[in-house]
Amino acid sequence: MKITAILSLASIAFASAFMPSSLPQANTRFSSSLRASTIDDMVGADVETGGVAWDPIGFSKLYGDQTENMITLQTLPHPDWLREAEVKHGRICMLAFLGVVVPHFLGFTAPPYTPNSDWTTSLSHTFYENPAGFYQILFSIFLIEGQTYDQGLWVGKGKRAPGDLGFDPMGFSRGKGDLEKKSMQLKELKNGRLAMIAMAAFASEHMIPGSVPFLTGTGV
Repeated sequence: MKITAILSLASIAFASAFMPSSLPQANTRFSSSLRASTIDDMVGADVETGGVAWDPIGFSKLYGDQTENMITLQTLPHPDWLREAEVKHGRICMLAFLGVVVPHFLGFTAPPYTPNSDWTTSLSHTFYENPAGFYQILFSIFLIEGQTYDQGLWVGKGKRAPGDLGFDPMGFSRGKGDLEKKSMQLKELKNGRLAMIAMAAFASEHMIPGSVPFLTGTGV
């Protein structure tokens, strides 16, 4: 448990450092109406997509469509909000991947775990073993989200860049130019996307044994 906690804390510092607070504010790049090139201005495209933004379903156009249709309630999100969600989900899945792989391959067990326990039952076991600690985690999540939530991102007028929580205790962004910072952002996005796919694979293999050939027989 102690080693897992240390790895988790280190991962939080490592991941969140990739969205340095010194980058230009997101709302300075956008007008009140969405431009067609909005997602092209964002970090995220690379050789896998031919160097251009990849959005086959058209999520990035949702906000623009409702603006053109004169829908004033702004019920659909701006790409800034979608990027914020992508970054957060990627960070969570990177931590979740560690939470699945590290205990499994290092054989970490603790009461009331049984030989048949796996990552899918760890949440209920943690709550059973230490409910106070579980509620402490939930309280910390609510506190962090409440302090960092930027409502303006929903309409492209956020007070900060998407994903930039201003938390960089290890100084990954200090002393680096814009190109280096964008490179680190791209690394975080790509690792987060891969982690999201990996967690989906873990879930699929657990629910439908044999659906992910690489994981078949590993017991993950």
